[in-house]
Amino acid sequence: GKRHEAAGGNGGFSAAVKAFLTECYDAPQKLQPKAVLNKMKTKFTSKCEEDALWKQLVLDEKQIRSWMSSEKQRRKKKPQQLAANLLARAVAQEQLESMQL
Repeated sequence: GKRHEAAGGNGGFSAAVKAFLTECYDAPQKLQPKAVLNKMKTKFTSKCEEDALWKQLVLDEKQIRSWMSSEKQRRKKKPQQLAANLLARAVAQEQLESMQL
């Protein structure tokens, strides 16, 4: 149905939705799924009111709760991997900058 179109073709949510959820997840004050849903409605409906697409970007509370739960598990599992990725990125950036001098 319509709800699954928000997921995009690859089974995950669209980049805009993922970025928004991550931003909410990383907020200084933990947002509950209902608060995230309200913010999401405001963000995506005010941007493109005449565009029917926004409806596909707004998830329901159950989807938000599920995503937050999954994100919590991903972050629990991967702190070392995240740190390694950040380090690798920093090293690559340094190498790139030194090559440009």
